[in-house]
Amino acid sequence: MATLPRIIHTLQPYDGRDESSLSQHGRLLREAGFIPGGKRGVGAPHMTHRHAALLLLGIFASPTPKDSVATIGALGSLRHHFTDGPLTEHFNWLDGPDFIEALSLLIERAPEITGLLGDLIVADRERTIEQIEVIREQAANGAGLIDFKIEISAASATILASWGPHELLKVIYMMDSDRFMAGEYNSRLNSDRKVTTTFSLRTIVALHNAINGD
Repeated sequence: MATLPRIIHTLQPYDGRDESSLSQHGRLLREAGFIPGGKRGVGAPHMTHRHAALLLLGIFASPTPKDSVATIGALGSLRHHFTDGPLTEHFNWLDGPDFIEALSLLIERAPEITGLLGDLIVADRERTIEQIEVIREQAANGAGLIDFKIEISAASATILASWGPHELLKVIYMMDSDRFMAGEYNSRLNSDRKVTTTFSLRTIVALHNAINGD
């Protein structure tokens, strides 16, 4: 099991900002009660897949640390809207949860996802043993011919998988209609500066490995 500092350290190469900045995100999320607080070092609380998902969303989808808590509140509760594509049956477990639970499940089930993607590529054509080994190694790291990514905008999120021009999976999460009607998303939707955050399966795999001690 991983501690908060290890999760921050894991995310830093994929985010690009320095660890001190990411640690500020983590501190504010901890103070808001999204992740557990406690001792440092040996007695530090361990992070679950859900905690890693909260940190991932709060850090990657927030321009500054002070935005982290509001980002979780606005985007973590996005509701599943629809799933489409040839891989739908393999990802029906993403149909029910809200977006933060979906991220948590992606992290938890990362080896299952990478194994599936690797199998698809291997089965596409006849390949040598060496080629198969390379394909499976790339897939295990969240890379390879199939582009699996998560896109997050101001009030929606999409999980996408594509192979060249062919879309294999599309899972969309949208804002809750009651919260939208109550005006809770107005500031995000009315802003003229629209930013979309995108990260790949590589980040998801790295978090899985950190949580599970690899």
